[in-house]
Amino acid sequence: MTFCVYTEAMLTRLLDLFFPLSSLTGVEGTWLTNDEKAELMHALSTIMIPASHLQKHGCTELDELRAVMEYNATPLLHCAIHTWKYRRIRAFDDMMTSLIASLSVPENLERDCVICPVPLHWSRTWDRGFNQADILAQQLSISWQREVVHLLTRTRATGHQAHRSKQERWSALTKAFSVKKECIIPAEVILVDDIFTTGATLQECAKTLKAAGVKSVRGVVLARG
Repeated sequence: MTFCVYTEAMLTRLLDLFFPLSSLTGVEGTWLTNDEKAELMHALSTIMIPASHLQKHGCTELDELRAVMEYNATPLLHCAIHTWKYRRIRAFDDMMTSLIASLSVPENLERDCVICPVPLHWSRTWDRGFNQADILAQQLSISWQREVVHLLTRTRATGHQAHRSKQERWSALTKAFSVKKECIIPAEVILVDDIFTTGATLQECAKTLKAAGVKSVRGVVLARG
């Protein structure tokens, strides 16, 4: 045991030497400073978008969207989410779950409502090592006292969405999801993802769920782009 602890300490020192920690604003020695955490928390401003507004933008199957904040509320949010997802820095788990935990529970949730993270394709999960939507969903489950159920699977890889146009995003995601056959279909589902931009991902997930018998689908995200 002592040898393992010693070896781990030596490895950490070597990594710090060749790949020094650097925060979002360039402060060395940490991934996230207290000031950066405070700025992110200060940007919280719960956003609730009703179905009537979502429908005008093509999200006809989504009954509501709740976001922790606007994506442009602070430049630090862009950097934090990018570092978390694409640099695969798990040190940001706690910060991101703290943000999603700030959302209050809707008063009119169905008793059998479940929380469902937007799935990644298996190849993306294998490459990244985690699904950020699943981490957020697990925290929301604790906060809202609802079970996480992985109702959906991604039937094919759809590539990176970040640099695609709205039309390209919607086309890429058409029929990209399916409901797992062994799942019991609930009356209501809370779909969880990190960012809502064009709405293509949540729309396609909601469409798939409703085709399987779900009556109501709400979206919850960290940020609305």
